Amino acid sequence: MIICDNEQFKEAAEFYATKLGIADSTIIAVGVYPEMPVAGYCEYHDDDVYPYFIVGIEDNDPESGEEDPLAVLAHEMVHVKQYATGVLVDHGKYCSWHGKKYEGYDADSEEYFFSPWEVEAFGMQVGLYRMYCRSVEE
Repeated sequence: MIICDNEQFKEAAEFYATKLGIADSTIIAVGVYPEMPVAGYCEYHDDDVYPYFIVGIEDNDPESGEEDPLAVLAHEMVHVKQYATGVLVDHGKYCSWHGKKYEGYDADSEEYFFSPWEVEAFGMQVGLYRMYCRSVEE
């Protein structure tokens, strides 16, 4: 279930979720905000009743030369899938990917950008975004 006040972002999130095989029962709240310190983020929360995700996207003008927020949304939706399937687990001080421990990555470091979850998310982001753009042009 996608929760979002912005109809375009909700439609895109639903498209990405379908393409990624994310279950319809997965609760994902998407917020679109001006002037965030990062282009996007994905948080997994498990409150022992309903696990859910919060995805935040910076609302910027793609004409400004910054990345299209809908492309960033595709990237963050890949992280939703990674967390939802248990492939990526955030343990607070470290993450695990397929059970292997990764720690000490600054979000701007080279190690972070070459982490397997980011490589997958950046790689899938391009195709998902292009497929979405094609779907709305038809």
